[in-house]
Amino acid sequence: MICSLISTGFEKYSEKDKYIKSLQRITERLYFKGCRDFCIPAAPGIPLWTGEIICGMKEYLRINLRIYSPYEEITAGWPPRERNEFYAVRERADSFIFLNGKRREGCFKECETALADVCDVLVLIDGDMSSPCDRSVIKYAHDNKITIIYEIIG
Repeated sequence: MICSLISTGFEKYSEKDKYIKSLQRITERLYFKGCRDFCIPAAPGIPLWTGEIICGMKEYLRINLRIYSPYEEITAGWPPRERNEFYAVRERADSFIFLNGKRREGCFKECETALADVCDVLVLIDGDMSSPCDRSVIKYAHDNKITIIYEIIG
C-alpha cells in the first residue's frame, strides 16, 4: 500500500523534538496497517522529519521512500540545517521525482496533487485549526475518492 504524507506547513523548526514522537507513532501505525511505500514532498519540516524516521525504519524493515519535488533546485535559499537534512534523506530515499524544471505559479499545489494521485492513503498532518494554512488538498482528496487520514499534532 502506498501512503503519501504531507503537512499544512504549520510547524515551527524550533519545535521539531515536540513533533517527532507523534510522527514516529503515525508512521509506525501506518506501516503496521500495511503501508510499505511512503511518498513525501521535498519540503522542510514535517515531511523531511518523517523522511528521517522512514530512513531509520529502512534499517530493519522493508519500506520504501519516494520524494516528490515541485521543481529542481528546491533547496535554493533554504537554511543550511534544513538543506543538510534534505540531502541526508534524499541520499537514502528509493527515488526522487522532479515535477518541473523551474519554480512556477502553482507548482506546490501540483506537487500535493501528484502525491494524492499516487497513493492509496493520503495523510495530512495539521496543527491548530486556527493557523492560516491551505487545506484544499482535503477537498481534492474527497472529490477524487482518495482515502485521507487527517492527523492533528501540536
